[in-house]
Amino acid sequence: GKVAGRMASGALQGAANGSVEKDKEILETLQRNLGEFAQGMSTSDLSAESAAMLPKIMRVSQYYNAAAAMVKEAETIRQGLEALPDEEFTQSMLNLMGIAQALVNNADADKTSFSHSRLELLRDDFNRQYKELKDKILSGSTAGSLSVDAMVAYLDRMSRIRRMAKQLSKGARLHYNLKRERSVNQVG
Repeated sequence: GKVAGRMASGALQGAANGSVEKDKEILETLQRNLGEFAQGMSTSDLSAESAAMLPKIMRVSQYYNAAAAMVKEAETIRQGLEALPDEEFTQSMLNLMGIAQALVNNADADKTSFSHSRLELLRDDFNRQYKELKDKILSGSTAGSLSVDAMVAYLDRMSRIRRMAKQLSKGARLHYNLKRERSVNQVG
């Protein structure tokens, strides 16, 4: 989760500086190795609790890998974007990226401050701001203040960021739940 979060933060701040590809490779290698490990394990060698957790661990890895793929696509699109037509568009985009960054910061299941409800509130705020900005971009393109190519590029980038946020949230929630299950199983 930390690698995917680092990737997301860098891309949201426009400072990914070539690390996106390297981090994506790290996550892909981790997922592949985890899958090979899980396949190589005999369920008879594991406790029932551990055997039941393996598919969930793989799912967490998949969520983070999917988030990383969205980051990579969003960063590729960002590099070719033309400037937004005015301060109102720019401020709306900055607001959306700020909410996305807060969501990324809160999607870390290893933090003691992790909260499902806070994550959901941030996702709701993000989706609300996303819809408003999407409508603004569509209207701007219709009015001629934003080219059709720029409209498509901005909407594509925003869509990737929204999907990234959703995948990070899912991964963090499942990761957190797995940690809680493990703690309960160790105590019991």
